[in-house]
Amino acid sequence: MSQKSLVSVAGCSDYQLPKITLAIKSTLDYLGGLARFVQPGQIVAVKPNLISRKKPEDAATTHPLVVEAVVRLIQEAGGQPFIIDSPGGPSSKGC
Repeated sequence: MSQKSLVSVAGCSDYQLPKITLAIKSTLDYLGGLARFVQPGQIVAVKPNLISRKKPEDAATTHPLVVEAVVRLIQEAGGQPFIIDSPGGPSSKGC
């Protein structure tokens, strides 16, 4: 017997921090709220996609404002966020 997964998606018309934060918060609220996943004092890894050295408008990596919104929401929930990634490989040379 398979178990169904719950998925949440929200649209966001542009990259403005308040709109991004609202979209992320609405997806988390649908899943039971951020407090379901983050406890006060908990250290939380935030893993954006930093695959290569690109500008945000190139849409090749996670937009910095999305990372900021996630970090702020974790902080509001009492969590201690830290950003992790390993964008190694030939595309990271010269950084």
